[in-house]
Amino acid sequence: MNDEDSKEMAAAGSHGVEYDVRFNRPLNERELIDTLRSWMKTISSELTSERGIIGHIKAFFRCQGGWVRLNLVDLRLDLDVDSSIEGDVRSGRMKIMAALVGMKDGDIAGGMDRGTSSFKHDFSDLVRIGESREKEIIKLEG
Repeated sequence: MNDEDSKEMAAAGSHGVEYDVRFNRPLNERELIDTLRSWMKTISSELTSERGIIGHIKAFFRCQGGWVRLNLVDLRLDLDVDSSIEGDVRSGRMKIMAALVGMKDGDIAGGMDRGTSSFKHDFSDLVRIGESREKEIIKLEG
């Protein structure tokens, strides 16, 4: 049996990051999901524009009113979204993890940062995202 790392064999990389999220106004469940979906699409567009092939991009948003889980495996398909949100949301915590073929860990981290920066600029009237704290994400809860 070959002990070579499957990540290396696939020329794949991965990166996870966690954000504290603050909204300028309360968002209902639909507005929250639409905002998180836009954020994920901005990140995925940034990553695939840099030659990466998506293995998966997953995100999990948790707040006092519940959670939202997002999963993307192909840009041609819509994001898979599950939610348990009740009431309006003003803040929460977002964990995002991306695994792509053809990109190194550091390149994925840079692409996620650029996608998030672009998203913050595009949606600055709707959402403010705090400074990121890198954190190893072993599994997404939910």
